[in-house]
Amino acid sequence: MDLPFKISTETTRLTEPLLPSGAIDYVRVLNEKLGKGVTAESNALLPLLKIRGTAISVDEPMRAEFLRMAGAKGDEDTSPFFVRYELYLKEREPRADMAQATETLLQATQRPWNQKWSPPLAEYLVEQAGIFAIATDASKKPDFYTPYVSTDGSLAHAGLFKMTGLTDLARSWGARANLRIGSDNISGAIRDIEAMKRLGRLFQRPGTLICAIMGMVFDLMGNRLANTLLRRSLGIDDLQALTKALALPAWESIASYIDGVERWLFLSSLQQHALGLIDLAKDDRYAAKATLIQSIDVSVIDWNAAMRELNAWRDHQIEVVNRTAWREFARGHKELRKVSSKWQKELRKTRSLLQPLAGEARDVYARRVVHGLLAGASDLVRHERTRRQLHSYQQQLQTMCNAGNTPASRHSWWKRLFARRSQENSAGLRG
Repeated sequence: MDLPFKISTETTRLTEPLLPSGAIDYVRVLNEKLGKGVTAESNALLPLLKIRGTAISVDEPMRAEFLRMAGAKGDEDTSPFFVRYELYLKEREPRADMAQATETLLQATQRPWNQKWSPPLAEYLVEQAGIFAIATDASKKPDFYTPYVSTDGSLAHAGLFKMTGLTDLARSWGARANLRIGSDNISGAIRDIEAMKRLGRLFQRPGTLICAIMGMVFDLMGNRLANTLLRRSLGIDDLQALTKALALPAWESIASYIDGVERWLFLSSLQQHALGLIDLAKDDRYAAKATLIQSIDVSVIDWNAAMRELNAWRDHQIEVVNRTAWREFARGHKELRKVSSKWQKELRKTRSLLQPLAGEARDVYARRVVHGLLAGASDLVRHERTRRQLHSYQQQLQTMCNAGNTPASRHSWWKRLFARRSQENSAGLRG
């Protein structure tokens, strides 16, 4: 087949399998890699679908195939789904101040409270107890696989598991844990923390950065709640349980997402454009740049140069992410942001920037188009900064737990740590 681009590791990154069009079948690669060994019983996706329902979680054109591949069933008519606190309150008190309701929920996630402080919120959390139980069940699953389903086989048009409502679930769950802390149900709060953090780790599995970011939301909520608990006087059993809840492996580097779906998604799109299977001007992912996109002359682009330029940018991002020294990482991230800012400024200079210039070489034009499409795109590297901060936060909490478990005194964790260090210093002086 005579293709407008070359199949190679320099351009398409993968060389097989192929779609009938000649493009790389990234969807098949992802499903085979991520779905290997996963069953309906081991997949956390199935209980998560019960929390919000399949109609919200998966778009209609791909829903039936998505559920078939996951081994899941459709929604049951009697199934209760998760409801945001604001909507719950509005149904019961139509004149309630929604802004105040949001503020109340936010405060409930930040400090311990009891039922007297907000009876409506406490009642809401009781009604959502079944949802939290489902989420806890999901956190105990060993796998989390969300099938990739595409109407034309391309990753550019793949339907993914949607994150809508999960941030609200994390907030409500955090409020329930703080209610338990305020009601002296410490063991219940620790169970919530452990489930949140385990669920956060599972969100690394689908391979998409958006899933990983959602996992960080749950993980951060669990860390904040653990920090709240460690400010209290905890018994040795509770401290040991909290230590176990925090004993999770480190988050996977963001480099794995950049070198996977985030790279393949753009490569798949470029291949579909090159084959004339996608109209740049009608591609929803570029809707915000519609005027610029319409000016692109796809007939003169060197698609090999375009894909090489994209790969070079992704490789540069990965190199920065893999820097272990924080100072070097921060310097590299700053440099990447400067380049992205430069591309944005170039785009603002003229509305016809993405039109080929007189006498411009095809490969030069291709690279300029890629810069235009990347300008203003999500800053993938900044999520590595968040990941490192979360890891550092968890290490601090684990240190606090270990200090609290030291049977040097019956006082708070920092006094125990001080007592242990004093003993070590005295032993050193005696030596």
